[in-house]
Amino acid sequence: MPVEEINAGENDNIDQMLMERHLSKKARRSSKKNHIKGPKKRTEEDDINFRQSFEKMIMEAQGMERVN
Repeated sequence: MPVEEINAGENDNIDQMLMERHLSKKARRSSKKNHIKGPKKRTEEDDINFRQSFEKMIMEAQGMERVN
């Protein structure tokens, strides 16, 4: 194969790879799923519920230790 044909083939491959990269980037940017900010901040009510649940769990664990 002449060198020119090999280089032309490589250029086609590179062009194809660059186009795929471009299309992937475009798809990622248009997707709304990538703009997730994460969970909302905890509220005071969330903190109270967690504390009550945690204390209940500890009390139950301590009660089980006394039984065993």
